[in-house]
Amino acid sequence: MKAQLWRDYDVPQEKIEQLRAKVYEFCAQNPDTIEIEDVKNRILSPDDVLNNNLDANNNKTTDWMLKRFLISSHKEVDAALLKFTEFFTFRKQYKMASMSVENVLPSEFFKIHPFDCEGFDNNGNRIFTVRLKYYRKMPQFENIIKRGIIYFTELLDLEYEQGLCDGVCLIVDVQDFSVSNLDMDMLQFLVKQTPTLYSGLVRCCLIYETPFLLSYLFKVVEGWLPSSTDKNGNKRKFFHAVTKKNIHEWIDADQRPYFLSGSRTVSLTVPSSTLAFDQFVRHSNEIEEQNAKKIKEYLDQLVSA
Repeated sequence: MKAQLWRDYDVPQEKIEQLRAKVYEFCAQNPDTIEIEDVKNRILSPDDVLNNNLDANNNKTTDWMLKRFLISSHKEVDAALLKFTEFFTFRKQYKMASMSVENVLPSEFFKIHPFDCEGFDNNGNRIFTVRLKYYRKMPQFENIIKRGIIYFTELLDLEYEQGLCDGVCLIVDVQDFSVSNLDMDMLQFLVKQTPTLYSGLVRCCLIYETPFLLSYLFKVVEGWLPSSTDKNGNKRKFFHAVTKKNIHEWIDADQRPYFLSGSRTVSLTVPSSTLAFDQFVRHSNEIEEQNAKKIKEYLDQLVSA
């Protein structure tokens, strides 16, 4: 039986309004801790609710974000406020208030396709695949990758909020991933930190085609998060090691791209507003020159391969 979605949980409106008030009180008292515009993008203010201004964000903002914090805090308002503080402090760190396709990834990334956000699994979850074969341990490169992960996760969370998908099936594609590039911090960010902060969104995580030398990774990753149970007390597995032979049990072939042994066409269209890496670096003004040179050489190598 399909597990109930978090966004459909019954959370008392009184609790939601209490948390909303505390959130905006916190914002007023701690303007340097979070980005108020980021908060407004995802959480309607008490004034908007009071004045029935539900179109403040083009009628796309629900109480999902507040419900998320309350559900993950057993509906305790003060504990939920701490969840809010943690998540929106994280969001400020990665400048989510101003994040857009123009400043999150250079155009080269759309040509090599390290992130894939199309298709659905057999439970109606949107598929989000991160192909680790493209990751390299280079100074400041990980910041680009992390922002890419966050950018797509945010888009998927907005889809989830609007009922356009039932959640996310995160696929960590480990094919051709080199042991020399293993970065436990990056892996933890991908499969633990981001799904935990976006609680309720990621429904399962598939580790795809783990090379023998990295087979221990599955047990490491599996141990990062506590096991959960459904309402009947049955243990629910979050992580699954899958291969070409059994991935069809989770995702049909027409919903999988070629690199997951499927037939779905991959879109390699580069958004017109994206910038080539050289321009991207100048625009962001955050990547040091010596690091930018190494990253560009690597991207050029990938694009021409």
